[in-house]
Amino acid sequence: KYVIPKGKITDYRTEWSGITKDTYNNSQSQSNSSDSESNNNNIPIVSFNTCQNEITQLFSSLNGKKVIVVGHALENDFEALEIEHPPSLTRDTAFHPPYMRKVRKKYYPRKLSTLASEELDIEIQQKVVVSKSSSIQKQQQQQQQ
Repeated sequence: KYVIPKGKITDYRTEWSGITKDTYNNSQSQSNSSDSESNNNNIPIVSFNTCQNEITQLFSSLNGKKVIVVGHALENDFEALEIEHPPSLTRDTAFHPPYMRKVRKKYYPRKLSTLASEELDIEIQQKVVVSKSSSIQKQQQQQQQ
């Protein structure tokens, strides 16, 4: 899903995200009566509040069991979503010592792209110049893998 951010977009980071101004323009020019719009590529577009509520509900429990969130540099995602999740239920690869680089007895986080390449043998977050259609096709191909 695409999320309509709360603030003004100053940089779409198209080379990384594949998102352009047109991604949102089509849905915003239509009536905002429905919270779930979609763009020309049929990818749902939701409001920030809807996204926040969906994530909060997903993180609350799954079949009555506590949810452990696994990710990389999760504090950035939690901050962007304006949500909290108990540290005891968070596994962050950015701060997992086996995945960190050690320099003079100190540990430092490594880039997610480096971890993905070394641990999973896949290349992610490659900066490329893309057209609108090719970025969507690339995104859809990655989702199918």
